[in-house]
Amino acid sequence: MVRVKFFPPIAHRVIEIEHSIELGAGMKAVDFIDLLRSRPELAAYFARIDDYGGGDDFLRAVIVMVNDKVADDTCQVHDGDIVKFILPLAGG
Repeated sequence: MVRVKFFPPIAHRVIEIEHSIELGAGMKAVDFIDLLRSRPELAAYFARIDDYGGGDDFLRAVIVMVNDKVADDTCQVHDGDIVKFILPLAGG
């Protein structure tokens, strides 16, 4: 089971800000994101991220963390991991 956590400002588009996803074998983070995109209850969240410039360049538009380390294209997700999605903010 992988725990998935969503953070503001786009987390409000998800009914629950934390989900548990059954994952048999490990997979790359980008493939895990595609798995999440296919879930109807998360579609609005990913559509909102795409509005911020996500799409095919998702890992550059959103901070994806696996076990509190920033994920890249080679990062693997396994049962027992915690995956967090955080939209980078700027301001002053």
